[in-house]
Amino acid sequence: MYPEKQVSGEKQTGKTFRWIHTFTQNKEEMKEVSKKHKIPDYVIESAGDPNEVPRREHWDINRSQIPDLLILKYPYKIQGDLGYEEYVTLPLTIITLEETVLTFSQTEVLFLTDFPEKNIFSSEIWDRDYFILSLIWKIGAEYIDCLTEINKRMDKLENKMTVSTQSDLLFGLMALQKSLVYFDSAIDSNHPLIKELQSLEFFTEAERSRSLLHQALIEIEQAEKMVAETHQLLTQIGDVFSSAIGNNLNTVVKFLSSITIILSIPSIIGALWGMNVPVPLTHHPAGFFILGVLSILLTVVSIWYFYKKKYL
Repeated sequence: MYPEKQVSGEKQTGKTFRWIHTFTQNKEEMKEVSKKHKIPDYVIESAGDPNEVPRREHWDINRSQIPDLLILKYPYKIQGDLGYEEYVTLPLTIITLEETVLTFSQTEVLFLTDFPEKNIFSSEIWDRDYFILSLIWKIGAEYIDCLTEINKRMDKLENKMTVSTQSDLLFGLMALQKSLVYFDSAIDSNHPLIKELQSLEFFTEAERSRSLLHQALIEIEQAEKMVAETHQLLTQIGDVFSSAIGNNLNTVVKFLSSITIILSIPSIIGALWGMNVPVPLTHHPAGFFILGVLSILLTVVSIWYFYKKKYL
């Protein structure tokens, strides 16, 4: 339960309705709310299922205009198994009653915590349908905020990849890719559901509601395009990054191979004249000096040659 709410969990948010938000982890409170408002058991189970799909339903045949149940997915930041921040999507369950709006979430939803302060719409014109549309708009806006953060993190990783051979940057890109997969699936499910609301007269009879629903659709369409663009950019960056890592490793291997060849020259000379067989300069008084100079000379020539060929 959010801290600014009363002990009962009820908060006055408009003219004729109450907003009650409950965390699904609080089983006792869930039972109390469902019993008090006669919520079907399968709805409570759906609210606690992280894999629940977005949908709308009616179970009250006397109220056919506004959905009794509306489930949309919202983004939520977590710490991945590899230690990188990534996003998942979780269901936000909205239940509409005559004078009450119930919302259920499995985690704390930041855009609900400070909803009245950060919503751009005046609280003086909130009513039940407008409040629900505001929630939908906020979900779309939250996706855009998260995608903007993903793009910033992608730029930071891109700046590091030109000088790095570490595979941990690939893991960072993988975390972003996973987030986009969740976003793509959730937005593809949210979008048609929000679009269906345009066919409901309850949400379109007032000018402000039509305007807000239109803006909510714009937000979700913008998020959909951002996901597609970001996914494409991440794929290309991942390919370039893999090539850059391979190229950097090839450079290191080439350098080490060149050093090995250069250092093997004096070793070969020393091993050849160290054999117990007749070789030139065996009895020459300056033989050791001559071989030393020859080794140094050949080493310097080899270094110059490798440097010229850009092997070093």
